[in-house]
Amino acid sequence: MLIVAYMLTVLAVIMGVYVACYAAILWSNPDNYENMPFWNSIWLAYVGGVTALIILSGSIYKIWELRRGGGAGVAEMFGGKRVPPNTEDLLQRRLLNVVEEMAIASGMPVPPVYLLPENGINAFAAGFSSSDAVLGVTQGAIDLLNRDQLQGVLGHEFSHILNADIAMNMRLMGSLHGITLLGDAGWLVLRSMGGRRHSGDKGGAHPAVFILAVILIIVSGIGSLAAGAIKAAISRQREFLADASAVQFTRNPDGLAGALKIIGGYASSSSVTHAGAAPASFMFFGNVLRSPLDYAWFSTHPAVTLRIQRLDPSFDGSLPPMNVPQRARMVANEASLGLSLGLIGAADLATGVTMGRLSASEHPEMANAAELINDIPLQIRNFSHDPCLARALVYALLLCREKDVRAKQIQWLEKHAEQGVFRDLMDVYAQMKGLKSHLRIPILDMCMPALKSLSKPQYHRFISNVQALIRADGHYSGFEFVLQQILLRHLAPAFSTVAMPRNKYRDMSMLTESAVYVVAFLACTGGNKHPQDLQRRIFYQLGLDAEPLDAEGLNFTALGKALQQFEEASPEVNAMLLQACEFCVLEDGQVLQSEYELLRAIADALGHPMPLLKPRESAVFPQ
Repeated sequence: MLIVAYMLTVLAVIMGVYVACYAAILWSNPDNYENMPFWNSIWLAYVGGVTALIILSGSIYKIWELRRGGGAGVAEMFGGKRVPPNTEDLLQRRLLNVVEEMAIASGMPVPPVYLLPENGINAFAAGFSSSDAVLGVTQGAIDLLNRDQLQGVLGHEFSHILNADIAMNMRLMGSLHGITLLGDAGWLVLRSMGGRRHSGDKGGAHPAVFILAVILIIVSGIGSLAAGAIKAAISRQREFLADASAVQFTRNPDGLAGALKIIGGYASSSSVTHAGAAPASFMFFGNVLRSPLDYAWFSTHPAVTLRIQRLDPSFDGSLPPMNVPQRARMVANEASLGLSLGLIGAADLATGVTMGRLSASEHPEMANAAELINDIPLQIRNFSHDPCLARALVYALLLCREKDVRAKQIQWLEKHAEQGVFRDLMDVYAQMKGLKSHLRIPILDMCMPALKSLSKPQYHRFISNVQALIRADGHYSGFEFVLQQILLRHLAPAFSTVAMPRNKYRDMSMLTESAVYVVAFLACTGGNKHPQDLQRRIFYQLGLDAEPLDAEGLNFTALGKALQQFEEASPEVNAMLLQACEFCVLEDGQVLQSEYELLRAIADALGHPMPLLKPRESAVFPQ
């Protein structure tokens, strides 16, 4: 339906341009009116082709620009500045802690956070996937929301990431951009004409050009209104769903409802004044504009009072004005006291979205997210926030427990790693002695924002060193495969153009060989006693006509190649395979550490964040 609406909008713009061209020609040659019929199929085809080409070119260019910048580019387009992962500002540190806790509990890498210098209380998520996703938060939000309310707002934005709403938003932003180009062209012509008058150019421009420019602006304005209606149609219902998911995320409806009440009683509300925010209003937590149209047909968000009523049935509709200085002091005091440091059930959202069975309470392997975070020593958490120490952390995770191999790895790093990183390595390694190995993946997730702040040369050197450490013992272990998969998938988009998802494969049968290999690998390397029978059952459920594979000959290199094939599969196909992999792991009633780590890598490759688990077997670092 929305595609039809978009096509009708484009057709309306084409007809408007046709009328503009006819009016301009008629104005320039009024005596020839009788020889100029309004309807001319050749002219219509010509004008329609050129107009469609302009719209298409503008959309393609915008999508390319968004791919090149990813979520970070969008945040900067709104005037956002990245919050340093090791910031010492109390309010910013509280913000990063909340984001970190929610991301790790949801089983996704911690996204970078951008701060918008805006008084309004608002937030957004941007990116094509969880790999290049970023979160943006206004200064007003961190100044005026307490921790529970901030969690509610961020839970709303995390739900957009986990439900892949952000990818739709990015495509929508690019697609609608082409419609506005005609208006930009009209304004450019008018400014050019004005410049001629000021420069004393007696000739000026023909009145027909002026008429054409004005009509183009009007037509583009109508197209923009239609585009606004399309954005509103897409956004409103998703906002209700995201509110509901945020409550499930935090298990605290009062937090989100409280944030909305603060917005409703605040003079600046959720407004964002930066010019780049208005065309992308549908990406934000709340309305960025405060014009009458924004609260009518073209509003991308439901009314604040309606959102509150759905969260708090006892709400009476009153939104008392807020004492801003008093509120800011209270929030600052809370941040300075370091209150509410625990997690609040954040794993449930990702669980509900992608891994239904893993969320069930009858599975004792499902880890408590707060316990996992608290098990990580504070010093190591601090290390993960620093770009230099984060690299040392990853290197330390890869150091072998065999002394000869470890000495070889350290010798390599001494020659090829940055001096500062190598200098910190052994201190970091010493701090990790005795660390439970099931904490390795959460630590890796925590390092992501710091690693994404590296320069491009630093990134390439870092990846080269990681690969050298993996090759040092001539053996490709499960954890090494998982670490490499996570790093390459989630770091690469920060240093290269983001690849657009291609739904080339829409049926599992088109990827039979790769699907068989992935399932067989999990079945044969896990703890199941009858991997052949397990494979047959899963192949039957997937509708695959294939024979089970033996464990002999299976290797991680081939597994990585098989998973690459699913980068071009549809979300439905990937979801089916992930469900099959989940069944494969849970069928014997337990989740080993190696199984969980491998399942996490597969889920990442398939584009589905996976909630944390605490496996039954967890060795002491190093393993």
